[in-house]
Amino acid sequence: MTQEQRPTTTTRIDLLKGQLATAIGEEKIGILTELAGSYQELPPGERIAFATQAITLSEELHDQKSKATAYNHLGVAYNNVGNSDRSLECFFKALQITEEIDDPDGIAYSYICIGQAYFYLDTFDKALQYFQQALKIREKLGDKQDVSQVLILIGNVKAKTAQYDEAIECYFKALAMKEETGDEGGISQIYNNLANVYLAIEEMDAVLKYRLASLRIARKLGDSWEIALTTFNMAEYYLKVQQPEKALPYILESQKLAEKLDNKGLMRDNLDNMALYHELRGEYHDALKCLREHSKLTEALFAEELAEKISEMQVKYETAQLEDKVAEKTAELQRNMEKLRRILAGTIRALAATVETRDPYTAGHQQRVSKLACAIAKGMGLPEKRAEGVRLAGIIHDIGKISVPAEILNTPRPLTETEYSLVKKHSQIGHDILAGIDFSAPVADIVLQHHERMDGSGYPTGLKGDEILLEARILAVADVVEAMVSHRPYRPALGIDRALEEISKNKGTKYDPEVVDACLTLFTEGGFEFEK
Repeated sequence: MTQEQRPTTTTRIDLLKGQLATAIGEEKIGILTELAGSYQELPPGERIAFATQAITLSEELHDQKSKATAYNHLGVAYNNVGNSDRSLECFFKALQITEEIDDPDGIAYSYICIGQAYFYLDTFDKALQYFQQALKIREKLGDKQDVSQVLILIGNVKAKTAQYDEAIECYFKALAMKEETGDEGGISQIYNNLANVYLAIEEMDAVLKYRLASLRIARKLGDSWEIALTTFNMAEYYLKVQQPEKALPYILESQKLAEKLDNKGLMRDNLDNMALYHELRGEYHDALKCLREHSKLTEALFAEELAEKISEMQVKYETAQLEDKVAEKTAELQRNMEKLRRILAGTIRALAATVETRDPYTAGHQQRVSKLACAIAKGMGLPEKRAEGVRLAGIIHDIGKISVPAEILNTPRPLTETEYSLVKKHSQIGHDILAGIDFSAPVADIVLQHHERMDGSGYPTGLKGDEILLEARILAVADVVEAMVSHRPYRPALGIDRALEEISKNKGTKYDPEVVDACLTLFTEGGFEFEK
């Protein structure tokens, strides 16, 4: 698409807003997050509203990755209105989510957002800490573009804290990567950063070298803003070394572009340069005229800044009111959720008790399996939510036995083939009973699969390996161990040694090796014991 064909910013935003009216599901989340991330095109208040909607919809659709992205956009918007505390809170929420879903790129991006927030607060030690954490992750991921951007940010911190040699080292490392990937815009950015550092240490030849190099790229890319900014920097350089004649063409070019872009801040700064140009030439009357124009623009800018501050304060006020309402609704929702959790917990206990009253020989079996399975899950480092899903599934994993006649469950002899086929249906029936309950974890599927085996020899569908949920693989090992150490109507308890021997012997064939190792560690090193 040529520059003439490319949609304008206004058109793009209008198109997105138009699509938003009819979009649903993941498509709607995508549009909301894109609008929330339109930093240059939309004011902070609108971006806060879009990001908040994206977060709400992401929660409804259980889309954690989009939720983290929306929190990062929300943090940027709050930062734009000067609410640093709220901004950091959003960035840390995004970080927590990306860590829970184990998204390395998302974690790195959240670290960068947090680092930039601290950078703008002049808390450079914390900014550096988070940038360095992001760098470690991005180096592992291997994308040189991403690595180079973090190196630039670290270089900026070093430059701000007068660690100029280290800043230059970071910029040159980033420059090598930008050159390798052909990112000319990024190269131009680094050249300008290098020039700023060399200006601080007054190595003027290097300043000129990198300013000119940056300007060449800006002209090649046709970036009006970069050309305007770099020509301003060139003029500033020549004025500093007292070569006003060489400064003049750059002042005029920068001012013309600034007027075209309607950037009053740069127009004012160019007038300052023009006043210095006339002063160096002894043209004091012309210098005075430039300073008067400079003063008028400063007053206009001050009026604009004041209006903007009033607008930002209005956003803060409206945001605070909205936050109060959200907090009130959130508290009410949490109360209702806690009530539902208590009801659900009671229902689960009642379901478990129902099975055990029909099968007194296995009384307490589900609770003991649940305890062991949850301990294995935590030992393997599963997030709290997944470990809780294992615990819940364990408590009711045999709920399907409610359909098996009691005389079969309690028979003191080995089961016939027909009886065994009836018992084997309990995992499918358990799944069907639980499928209609909206658990926060796939409890019904875990119950369905807890008799599947790694080699496909299990039931009800003969799943193999990773086709079986990890939670179900954990529950399978816990179920076997507890069953072998407990008394059954057709045999006495076999003891923990026999149980651990069984899972060790069949590690990798019937049972997941990592799950078996975690279980063995619990008993041999963790001192795990079943309650009597």
